[in-house]
Amino acid sequence: VEIEVKADGSTEVTKHYAMGRSANELSLVMPDEKTVYITDDGTNTALLMYVAEDKKGRDLPRGDLSQGTLYAGVWVQTADTAEGGSATLEWINLGHATADDIKQAVDSGLSFDELFDYETPNADGTCPTLESINSGHGGPYHECLSIKGDESIVSRLESRRFAALKGATTEFRKMEGASYDKAGRILYMAMSEVGKGMTDGDPALDLGGPNHIRLTANKCGAIYALPVRNGVKDSDGKRINSKYVATKMEGILAGVPQDADENGNNGCSLEGIGNPDN
Repeated sequence: VEIEVKADGSTEVTKHYAMGRSANELSLVMPDEKTVYITDDGTNTALLMYVAEDKKGRDLPRGDLSQGTLYAGVWVQTADTAEGGSATLEWINLGHATADDIKQAVDSGLSFDELFDYETPNADGTCPTLESINSGHGGPYHECLSIKGDESIVSRLESRRFAALKGATTEFRKMEGASYDKAGRILYMAMSEVGKGMTDGDPALDLGGPNHIRLTANKCGAIYALPVRNGVKDSDGKRINSKYVATKMEGILAGVPQDADENGNNGCSLEGIGNPDN
């Protein structure tokens, strides 16, 4: 949702349906006014990137987000460090969509059963016949699904589940805001807590999923640096139409857990950060 506040104090609200659906903490528009990083706040969430363009990959007028391609990140872990670990990032193309098409689908009253086939998971984390993912909303997180509806519609109405079915990472925890340093060309992003699906082998939150993120838990959270560059290709080998594509995600600062005081407060050292947000 974008809110424009006009000079006379009136407002105009625009819902950007083509950008997908998530537990949206923040959508950070990059300097090109077409690349948008979408932080998905919750448990077992995804890192999404949207590039505004037409169906043939041509640029739209600056600031026009009415149609475009949605991408989901893949965390390829390189280290588990005290600062929050590090990974290279790959991007899976979730397809192109227009706001008009998605709004029409929403207004039609589509049900979940029109988007997916579903079956009950096995207790061991496998599925009888369908694909196994661990990105459900609110739990139970392990689901057995296959896409039944139009993929361009499913990708926007159920972006997290769709991303998981396509192989993206849906294990982030409490993904908060993001900021961009133009001089250094680095995107900064906060995780209020490194826990649950971001740890290794959580009995519920890694069950049935790929377990891409395997970090040591840190209840105090961490801040990550994501350098961006031009000329990056997606997982299909197609060039992403943006100069602001993150290729790494490296923890640079983390809180230090400690025993809480007698009132149950200050479980993170006051000499460092604690649960960074926004």
